[in-house]
Amino acid sequence: MVDLKSKQSIFLSSFLHANNIINKHSEPVFLNVYDLLSEYRTIHCLFTYCTCYRLGIYHTSIQVYDTEYYYGNGICKCRPHSHVGRLILSKQVGTTDIRKDEIETKILFDMYDEFSRKNYDLLQHNCNHFTNSLLNRLVGIDLPMQFNRTERCIVDSSCCSRALKCIFGNDWTRPTIEERKICCHRKLKE
Repeated sequence: MVDLKSKQSIFLSSFLHANNIINKHSEPVFLNVYDLLSEYRTIHCLFTYCTCYRLGIYHTSIQVYDTEYYYGNGICKCRPHSHVGRLILSKQVGTTDIRKDEIETKILFDMYDEFSRKNYDLLQHNCNHFTNSLLNRLVGIDLPMQFNRTERCIVDSSCCSRALKCIFGNDWTRPTIEERKICCHRKLKE
């Protein structure tokens, strides 16, 4: 004979399991920041300008479930800490209860059109904008402003923008990317 307390316990346990309340796993989410300027010190004028004004050129990405997600030639993923540049920060910024398959099949899939390789712009739609968007979706925070300060300074300075256009051409913020039919793990739309 099962007493009332046991029935309640069994009911509560089955309810919690059915609603995925028990055994919910929180996965740490890391912000990874790479210093790209250290890799390209040969661009002397850019290096001098940036260090004089304490600006940096940073590549940012999000690491969760031992996978690093970033934006470049579309949304891509790789092993953690395998990017160009010197890793200067890998900091846990929160946790997420979202499963890895949901991140890739729902969240990133919903972001693919916005962050396609055709939409990449060095100043106004780059890896830092992607990182900010993914951080918002996973842990509800924004990317610290210091990591895209350089882009904001260049965009806000018409003199600087004109000088860079003279050096690199009118479309210098949209680098030419070779044609590819597949980016990461999703076939690109035709």
